[in-house]
Amino acid sequence: MGRNEEICKINWLALMLFASSFLRVILSDFGSQMDEGFVILTDQEIEARQFITDYCGNAGRNGQRIYKWKREKMQVSNFCCGMLLLNPKKPGEAMEFLEETEFFPVVVTGGIVPAELRCARYIFRATREDTLYMQKEESADSIGKFRTFIISETETVCKVIRSAQNSTALAEYQGRDEYLRLFTSCITIGKVYKSYLEQDTSDGDAERFWKNFLRETYRRIQTIPDFASGEDLCEMVADLVWTYVKQQGNVLLADAEQICGRAFNALEENRLIIYDAEYYYFTTPLFSEIFRPLLQTMSVPELKRCMSDEGILRCNSSDYTVKKQVTTVFGTKERIRVLRMTKEMLMSRDNLFLEDFFDDVEGGRSEIECSM
Repeated sequence: MGRNEEICKINWLALMLFASSFLRVILSDFGSQMDEGFVILTDQEIEARQFITDYCGNAGRNGQRIYKWKREKMQVSNFCCGMLLLNPKKPGEAMEFLEETEFFPVVVTGGIVPAELRCARYIFRATREDTLYMQKEESADSIGKFRTFIISETETVCKVIRSAQNSTALAEYQGRDEYLRLFTSCITIGKVYKSYLEQDTSDGDAERFWKNFLRETYRRIQTIPDFASGEDLCEMVADLVWTYVKQQGNVLLADAEQICGRAFNALEENRLIIYDAEYYYFTTPLFSEIFRPLLQTMSVPELKRCMSDEGILRCNSSDYTVKKQVTTVFGTKERIRVLRMTKEMLMSRDNLFLEDFFDDVEGGRSEIECSM
């Protein structure tokens, strides 16, 4: 991969965090600044801490961690990104922090977003790609060069910000009105970075960046309302399971007491669903793959907790997994750690169990029909 191509693939979240903070004063002069900070969701609190550390120490290098928010006691430079690790017991502190206007505020949370932060907030899921990018040396290099451009070409930056108000993307915006301000800020930042690429690489690279950036901006903003969605979780979970098994031709279903060789291989490859009289059992990687759409707006621990509260997931451990004994057709027994889900909760809209589907599909992918 060429160097220019790497630059064009700058991470969306890293760019938004850096530019929203480093350009905050200039954006404010033209009325294009964010009206509130971001909430960033990671899977675990340890990942949230690492996200802050990686951004402050590597990627953006203009971040400052806030350990406890006291406005009158904190001094944060106006070009910095202030990052607060959420205290779940103090959502009010986070809400007040997000409204800070002297610098760009970011609340990072691991696992669960309190209800108070789910509505009317700019919430973004930190994907695996986001977190890995923050750790790369190349991220600091890319953002460092962009910083140099902003400092040395301030007049150009101001012209771009002013002209961005007449962008075709803004004229064609068809999203929700409450996110127009956010969209405007994103488009302005994207235009500034595009201008940087036009000077540092080529017009072709800049155009490729712009198309990717615009598409990702739409995608990220469109997911924000889903954080506060009140949809029927049981129905969504069942639909996702059935959609996955129908679309993935290599998924197998096996009776816990009759695991053949082909099924055991599928288990090791995280493409086997095990069942008994009451439950279905999924490995953690398979669980994450099936419910990937829900994980766009929830962390894995939060999804497990919600499914447990609804009676979909049955567990006896802090990570919502159980140890399940399975028996192979050779008589050997294995104990595996899996997620246990109630069969009735995963029935299809036609009131079918997964066994009914797997026995009926052409070619017979069920355990009953697989050979030793």
